[in-house]
Amino acid sequence: MDTETIRRRLSAAWGEGKRGWRAAVAFLRPRRREGALAALITAALVAAGFGADRYVEARTVTLYRVLVDGEDVGAASSPDAVDAWIQSRLRQASARADGARAVVANALQFRAERVYRGQADDAGVLAALDERLAVKVEAVRLVVDGKTIGIVKNRAAAEAIVGRVAAKVAREPLVYDGKAKTVKIARLSAPAPKPEAETVVDAALKNDVEIVPALVDPEAVDDEAVVEARLMGEDGEAKVVIRPGDTLSGIAARYNMKLDDLLALNPGLTPETILQIGQEILVRRAKPEIVVQTETTKTVRVPVPYTTRTIEDASLYKGERRVQQPGKDGVKEITYRLTRENGDVVEETVVDERVITPPVEAVIVVGTKPRPSAPAGQFLWPTRGGYITSGYGWRGGKFHPAVDISGVVDRTIVAAAAGTVTFAGWDGGYGHLVKIRHAGGYETWYAHLARIDVSAGQPVGQGQPIGVMGATGHATGVHLHFEIHHNGQAQDPTKYVGRR
Repeated sequence: MDTETIRRRLSAAWGEGKRGWRAAVAFLRPRRREGALAALITAALVAAGFGADRYVEARTVTLYRVLVDGEDVGAASSPDAVDAWIQSRLRQASARADGARAVVANALQFRAERVYRGQADDAGVLAALDERLAVKVEAVRLVVDGKTIGIVKNRAAAEAIVGRVAAKVAREPLVYDGKAKTVKIARLSAPAPKPEAETVVDAALKNDVEIVPALVDPEAVDDEAVVEARLMGEDGEAKVVIRPGDTLSGIAARYNMKLDDLLALNPGLTPETILQIGQEILVRRAKPEIVVQTETTKTVRVPVPYTTRTIEDASLYKGERRVQQPGKDGVKEITYRLTRENGDVVEETVVDERVITPPVEAVIVVGTKPRPSAPAGQFLWPTRGGYITSGYGWRGGKFHPAVDISGVVDRTIVAAAAGTVTFAGWDGGYGHLVKIRHAGGYETWYAHLARIDVSAGQPVGQGQPIGVMGATGHATGVHLHFEIHHNGQAQDPTKYVGRR
């Protein structure tokens, strides 16, 4: 074979790379016995082969096959290019899920390979990943008694929600410890004791509360405020029982209501209504998904009513009485244990009771001496001494239906005859007035009194003290205005009593 032929073959082999050189070697191998020419050709061929290897190596690149769940989606120039795109997607997903940690749910692999004249297709790989890649977030489900309330970003957020709702419904400073399904509630703070304040001694949820890890779409994560509102439940009407110390304004504040709204919910109640213990009224309150049971103690001080002892005294007329020893209420301290569910008392037990100040017994002396009765048709002089300063009849163009009595040392006023008090109180120009009805259609009036010592409906005996002379109403100086009526008509008192 001539040199020119060999040259042409070598040139062709050089242009075809390794494959061409391998063909040339196969062509010339049987001709190596042609002597020096063959040796020369073989040497040249070997030298040229080393150059071809360098040429091929220079044109060979490393590509990274990207596999999603075992499926090849293309060749990327480097894992970093793919990872940068994935990290961007994860940040976007986390932002949509309130900061929850985002992860790729697929099995993602990179397989390196060397390819002669290889071309990476980063755009194609990213487009394929955009279709196939499942980006999820690590969140938690808040489950109460088997019911999913919502999904939040992490356990700490779920615990905080339960704690806030527990504190609201129990109306106590509580925080959720999140250690068990039937969870305990721990006090957030220990406020300084106040008189009659309740002290929480135990608290727990009656529900099974679970915080369950979940891998979800970013859009499935709820806003924490929404989950808290779901746990609080919707507002509805509920009945509450009035307890000692309850007031309308206090109840309205307890259930976050305006007083006007509370009154509108309970027709017939007004701001001045006095509530009765045991009475039921309507309130508007949330119906939470959880029930917080608290055990509290409360110590209150209540009055101990005094008793009254009566002593008979034969030196006093019947109907007369005097206070020998005034009574005074005592004070006792009672400690209750209260079981509440969502703030409402469901059980109350007295655990301790002690008297702080004993009551003082009242001692009343009552008369038993029979009163003397006046002769038939006669009335006693209503004062102890004195004289008439203004008589019955016309005076100054105006009729005076009474006699005015003054000039006494002892201002005690007595009943002119036995009867029943029909009026005892204030009556305009009469001032403090007492009216007594007697047998036979008679009635006596005692006006301008400084003090009244009887009450309407009270029976009185003849001569029994009923008040003290004064100058109340339209009076000129201290005196008794004394009237006698018969069948509704004013009579001249001097016809019934002797003048003094």
